[in-house]
Amino acid sequence: MEETYPEILFVSMPAEALRAAASLLQQKGIRVRVAASSAAGIELAKRFPPDACMLAVETQEEAVAFCDSWHKQEQAPVLLYTAALAPADALAAGAADCVCPQDGPAVLAARVLPYLEAASFRAAAAAAAKERDRFCYAASHDLKAPMQDIAQLGALLEKGGLSAADAAQAQKLMIARAQVAAGLVARLLEVSRACSRPLAPA
Repeated sequence: MEETYPEILFVSMPAEALRAAASLLQQKGIRVRVAASSAAGIELAKRFPPDACMLAVETQEEAVAFCDSWHKQEQAPVLLYTAALAPADALAAGAADCVCPQDGPAVLAARVLPYLEAASFRAAAAAAAKERDRFCYAASHDLKAPMQDIAQLGALLEKGGLSAADAAQAQKLMIARAQVAAGLVARLLEVSRACSRPLAPA
């Protein structure tokens, strides 16, 4: 299974804060993309959809305009980097959260990480579900072959006319094919039990 890394898009961020926060996030395996303006951020997200976006803004009008444009094409949460807006104003603008520049890059990184980890967990869960579906399809497909063999051998035995040696051979084949089918069913049950366990993100 291909490993995926969560990604954040920083838009219009001050250079110093961007460098420090990006360094902290990259150490945790987060991919960072940067756009110099709101318009550039929207365009970049079309090509490389991020798992979260952080936008530096001065006014609520800027925040509302960006969030409206963003949510028309993206599902990823927007976090605001601003000293001008209270958290309630950021939420009213359409953002998921906001960070004050005075809090520093460590707080910024800590605030965005849960959003990125949630996206990473959702991607891993979707990949696991896809893998499970692929396995179940393959197993059910493989299960058809021994069941068809058992049915055909049973029909031969029912029809009669086989020599004692051929009948004994048919019975041995039926038992062998039944064991193959039982093994596949056991593996399917293991997958089913594993999938029914609650996921424990860490």
